[in-house]
Amino acid sequence: MVRVKKTGLIIAAGLLSGCLAMTSPGAGKTDESASSFSSRFGFSQSEKEEDPEADAANGPGAAAYADQSKMEEGEGPGIEDVTMSERFHADFGLYELSIRDKYFLYSNVSNGGVTDQPVYLEIPAGVDYTAEKDGVPFSYASRQTVSGRGTYVIRITVVEDKNVPLSEQKEYRTVFRFRIDEKTPEAAAQAGGEAGLPEGMGLLPDVIPSGTRETAGSQTGEASEPERPEEPEETPAPEKIPETAKAAETGASLHGDDGEPEQTAAAGEQAGAVKRSQEYLPDQSMYQVTLENGFTFLSNIPEGMAVTQAVEIRSGEEYGLFLGEEELEWEASRQLRAFGQYRLVSGDYEFDFEIINSYVNRDSYTAPVGLRITKATFNGEGLDVGNGSALAMTTDGSYELELEGQAGESFSLKLERDTQPPEVTVEVGRQSAAITYLANDINTITLSKNGKEPYEFTSAEVTGPGKYVLTVTDRAGNVTVNEFTLRYHMNFYALTAILLCVAGIAAAVVMLVRKKKNLTVR
Repeated sequence: MVRVKKTGLIIAAGLLSGCLAMTSPGAGKTDESASSFSSRFGFSQSEKEEDPEADAANGPGAAAYADQSKMEEGEGPGIEDVTMSERFHADFGLYELSIRDKYFLYSNVSNGGVTDQPVYLEIPAGVDYTAEKDGVPFSYASRQTVSGRGTYVIRITVVEDKNVPLSEQKEYRTVFRFRIDEKTPEAAAQAGGEAGLPEGMGLLPDVIPSGTRETAGSQTGEASEPERPEEPEETPAPEKIPETAKAAETGASLHGDDGEPEQTAAAGEQAGAVKRSQEYLPDQSMYQVTLENGFTFLSNIPEGMAVTQAVEIRSGEEYGLFLGEEELEWEASRQLRAFGQYRLVSGDYEFDFEIINSYVNRDSYTAPVGLRITKATFNGEGLDVGNGSALAMTTDGSYELELEGQAGESFSLKLERDTQPPEVTVEVGRQSAAITYLANDINTITLSKNGKEPYEFTSAEVTGPGKYVLTVTDRAGNVTVNEFTLRYHMNFYALTAILLCVAGIAAAVVMLVRKKKNLTVR
């Protein structure tokens, strides 16, 4: 009798196992989508393994169906473009900017202002922002000082309450912009003073163009006295020359109410001051750069330049080098190739430049200090370069630029302007989502599931239930985002097969029970 019971249980377990194997949604299926996608786009990395949570969630007879989710009105946050209010604190020389009287920012320049001084912006925690210089994105940190000549735009986004549901959130967007430029000699003479930064913030004067390198007490030579213009036949007596004329003649600026001029340039040099400079060395095809603290190094490009080539830095003294916010290890001589915004830091002084992709999303290209654009073409046709300080790039296509410096140095750039996001289609079926990539300049593809950290994705198909976000970025930085959802769906035929298997097992058990009753024990 015991043996009969065990045999019946074994038969029942075998029947159930067979039914489950027959109705499993992935039975007998092979996935060749990753290899076909890799061959089409040249990916070398292997496909990511399927999320283990998706495998665990697939129960007997469960087949996934999907529908692409679309953001309907009322589902997302309410977005509002706002203008920041502004208040100037004369005692501190600071502008206070307010978003809805709840989020406060502080800067030494007004919103939309123009200055020849270094600028900083203090942004409170919880406020998201991006930064651009002359239309090119760069990494910016709150209270970071910038000094390079150009137009800066800080795009600010703040969500009023991130703890409430998405449909109830309020998102405010605004822009803080300013320009750093050189004053004309006339404007500088009338200014009579300089706007300062808060205590502890170092000044970063602009780079002096090639050919004006002067240091006081340095081993490279002494500054020469400026040439005096020829005097007219009738020269007024020295004691009758106006103070403003004296200041213009000697290079000194006026200050205070007593009418006494500040130290002349020569006096400042005798005190050990160093002028910021960069000088091109034709025999080495390098720039010799000297910062205000006397730190000297060699670079194959001038300050503030955006290039598509590798950048070489040489110096026997240690310095800080940052790619965005990441500090790189110091080397006496190194070549930099990674794309991004760089800062070479020595004490309170910086030297910045950028390595860019040949594919760009920008409206113009600005020549750095000491260089000018001498020739430019768009799709092979010549363009008017004007005074050579900047080139407008208003239409997508191929641009070629040639730049020349005061010492005969030259640079060439080829840029492909692309402002269109990559074209990607997602076709969602009942069991999977098929992805088609139509762009030929894809840079990165990431996939996020159920709000988790995105991971690199190299396949053309997604399976397994969940909410997905597919992000595709091209080489110019344009982004396409696709959101879709895969849900559980019970297959009718699979459910019928399971019920038939259960009915067969029940019949087998009944038969065994009846047979047991007919058995006799001898």
